[in-house]
Amino acid sequence: MKNIILIGSVMVGKHTLGKKVAEILNIDFIDIDEFLTKKFRESEDYKNIDKKKLVMDIIISNSAESFFKKVYYRFLKEFKAKNLFIMVGGPDLALFDENISFLREIGTIINIKRDPDSIIKQIQDNYPEEWKEKNAKNKGTALHDIRELHILECKDLEEYYQDIADFTIDNNESKEEGVNKLANLIKKIWDENV
Repeated sequence: MKNIILIGSVMVGKHTLGKKVAEILNIDFIDIDEFLTKKFRESEDYKNIDKKKLVMDIIISNSAESFFKKVYYRFLKEFKAKNLFIMVGGPDLALFDENISFLREIGTIINIKRDPDSIIKQIQDNYPEEWKEKNAKNKGTALHDIRELHILECKDLEEYYQDIADFTIDNNESKEEGVNKLANLIKKIWDENV
């Protein structure tokens, strides 16, 4: 059986589905961003780094990519010996070539997709008061603004994720349907040793 790595844009349900499916399948769930933050803060690099300078360097030179690329890759290697887990990270988990090669080595990559309207509905349902307030402040344009932002920000990323993933699933239905869809896909992958 292979490990599972979930990738996808912001708010597509990677963490929600991943946690629940890991629980159902009785395997470990790893939030890679949480893990990396903890590991990095424990590292000598973090202890010896000038944090103010790092933040300014990142802001001024936009060097965050190379910095985080090194951190990701170094600590990701720890998962090579670990067996059977679902790993979920933020949208940048699969943005670096070294990470993609490594992720392919340790498991099967599944891209989670979601339509902007489905994301907006989730925001409206889960945060009704905040939503009303934001919509009122923006004179009723919040829905349009979020939808357009998601389309502009995520369209290229979604195409990229689809290209590097072994499988892609749509998560536009209910949470239960998304969980079932992901769990069934993982079982199929394991059964077929894809």
